[in-house]
Amino acid sequence: MLEELDESDRQLVKLKYFSNLKYREISSETGLNVGNIGYRLHHILKELADKLRKLGFDEKP
Repeated sequence: MLEELDESDRQLVKLKYFSNLKYREISSETGLNVGNIGYRLHHILKELADKLRKLGFDEKP
């Protein structure tokens, strides 16, 4: 599913969750402001969660 994201969205996810960078560090890397990074990551994760639910994955254990 990550490969289906736009390149810029995929980069944000990788920097945050694979490289464990803080928003300030991501901002330095991408040129985006910290608020925009938080907003975009929120919506990206919501979109991924919706896609996973449609495939039968549930949030509950």
